[in-house]
Amino acid sequence: MSQEDVESENASEDIAISWSRVTSSSRRNSAILGAILGVAVGEGLGLPRQGLARRVSLWLLGRGPLFYRVFPGIGVASIRFHSTFCVGQAILRSYQKQAVFLRHLAGRQKWYFLVSPFVMPLRLWWNGFRMWIPQGEEPKGGRGRNTDLLPSSLLLSVALQGTGVRVDRWVSGSIKMLQCEPEMEEAGLLVARAAHLASFLNRHELDPVRVWEALLAETSEPDLGKLMEQLGEHLRSGTSVQRAAAAMGWKTGIPDEPYPTVLIAIYAWLRHPNRFRKAVEPAILLGGNSATLGAITGGLAAIHLTPKQIPPEWIRRQGSWPHNRDGMIALADRLTDWPHGAEDLHRAPALPSFPLSQAIRQFCLSALLISNNLLKLPFRVLARLF
Repeated sequence: MSQEDVESENASEDIAISWSRVTSSSRRNSAILGAILGVAVGEGLGLPRQGLARRVSLWLLGRGPLFYRVFPGIGVASIRFHSTFCVGQAILRSYQKQAVFLRHLAGRQKWYFLVSPFVMPLRLWWNGFRMWIPQGEEPKGGRGRNTDLLPSSLLLSVALQGTGVRVDRWVSGSIKMLQCEPEMEEAGLLVARAAHLASFLNRHELDPVRVWEALLAETSEPDLGKLMEQLGEHLRSGTSVQRAAAAMGWKTGIPDEPYPTVLIAIYAWLRHPNRFRKAVEPAILLGGNSATLGAITGGLAAIHLTPKQIPPEWIRRQGSWPHNRDGMIALADRLTDWPHGAEDLHRAPALPSFPLSQAIRQFCLSALLISNNLLKLPFRVLARLF
C-alpha cells in the first residue's frame, strides 16, 4: 500500500464533525457556490414531479434524462432556493451576531411569504404571515413540518464554517423562526452536518459508510437514529436508492416529512458521491417530495464535487434575474470573504434586493407553478383512486 493510500485511509478513519475546521479559500468558495447552485439545479429539476407518486411521475414524465420542464429550457427555482438566497443575504448583514442574522432573515422572509401566497403551502404561508406580529427579538411563525426550508441549512453550514460562530445555533434558530416542530430542527442539523463533511472530504477521503456512521454518532433523537441504522445497512450492502426507499416503506414516493426527505437525500448523495447526475436523478425519480429531495441532494453533491461537476446543460440558463447565475456567483464571492471585519461595521456588503423585479418574478413564478399543479391534479386524483 502506497503512502498516499495510507494517508487517505487514516483520514477516512478520523472523520468527525468539527465546526472549527477551516478549508482553503478556494475550497470554501467552491463549497458555498456549490450549495447555492446545487439547490437551484436540484429544485428546478424536481419541481415538475413534486407531489406525484413515483409510478405516476414515471408514466407522465419518463425516467430521464432529466431536464427543466416547468418552463422549458430555463431552470425555474422556487421557495427552496429563494430561502437559501435569503439566508446568504442575512449572513452578510449579521455582523457575526445570531440575533442580527435572525432579524434580517425574518425581514426578508416576511416580505417573501407575503407576496408569494401561491408558491408555497397555505400553512407555511400562514406561518410566515404571523411573523408580522411583533414577538420579540426572535419572531416565530406557527407549527409545522414543511420541508421546503431545509436546503438552506446547506449554505449556513459551509458559509459559517471556521468563522467562530455556533453553526448549530444559527441552523436551529433559522428553522425555529418558521418551523417549531422538533423533527424539523433535528433534520436541519443533520443536513448541516452532512454539508460540513462534504465540504472538506475530497474524493479519495470520502468513505460513504464512515460518513454515515459519523452522522449517526451525532444524532441524539431516537426515532431518527433508528431510521439511520436501518438505512445504514442498505448503504453497506450497496442497495440502490430506489430499493432502499422501498424497503423503508416509501415505495410510492418520499413523503413531505423531515426525516424521510433528509435521510434519502443524504443516502442518494453517499450512494454516488463522485457523480453529480447519478446522485441527483435517482433521488428525484423516487417521486413524492421530489423538489426538496433534488435540492438537498444537489446541494450536497455540488459542495463535495465543486460546481464544475454539474452537467453544463443544467447550469445553462439557470435561474431568473436578479437571482440568476451571475447573482449566485456574486453572493458566493461575498460570502467567501465573510466576515469582512471593520467593513461590516459601516456597510454590510449584501447584494441589492431589487424589490420590484422580485415581485414581478414571483407573480410569473406563481402563474407557472399554478399551471403546473393544475396539469398534475387529475393524475394525483387517479393515483389515489387506483
